Amino acid sequence: MQQKRNRFQTGIRELFTASPFLILSLIGFVVFSVLPILISLFLSLTDWNGIDSLVSSTFLSEHFIGFQNYIKILTSGEFFRILSHNLYFIVLYIPAMLVASLSVAWLLNKNYRGSGFLRVVSYIPVLTSWIAASLIWKWVLSPKFGVMNNLLGLIGIHGPAWLQSELWAMPAVALVSVWKDMGFFGLILLSGLQGIDKT
Repeated sequence: MQQKRNRFQTGIRELFTASPFLILSLIGFVVFSVLPILISLFLSLTDWNGIDSLVSSTFLSEHFIGFQNYIKILTSGEFFRILSHNLYFIVLYIPAMLVASLSVAWLLNKNYRGSGFLRVVSYIPVLTSWIAASLIWKWVLSPKFGVMNNLLGLIGIHGPAWLQSELWAMPAVALVSVWKDMGFFGLILLSGLQGIDKT
């Protein structure tokens, strides 16, 4: 019992010692994470239009509507249609990302000439802004002049209008997302591969 009390007192002393170093991070976490979440939850219970003052004395009486927003979302067909699109994207993205990232990690784990250059090249898409990446891929996936359809044409396949097609738009978006993120996840998997004991 005495040992448990001593351990508890030591933990309290260590917490007080560390608290000056943690207080700024805690304040940042509360101001930039916890507070916005709480305000968003509160606003979700109102019909606030984004213009009216949030601090007026009549705000609650004029705008509070309870769970009506949630009921409206859950009873509309659009919510479940959007949810199905997100699930479809996840089903395409996660397996492709795992395969691509593991392939990148496996290639980078080997020591050969140019492996350092390959590491840099594999990480460039992560550093590329989404705006630049989307412009590049819009050109690559262009139905008439795009690189993808020209490459498919070389083997006799007539490529689709990737981003204009209802069938192919989501796979194209998933492909671009995998290209953008595989360098980051590849490096994480690479650190895991290099941590494995060679024996």
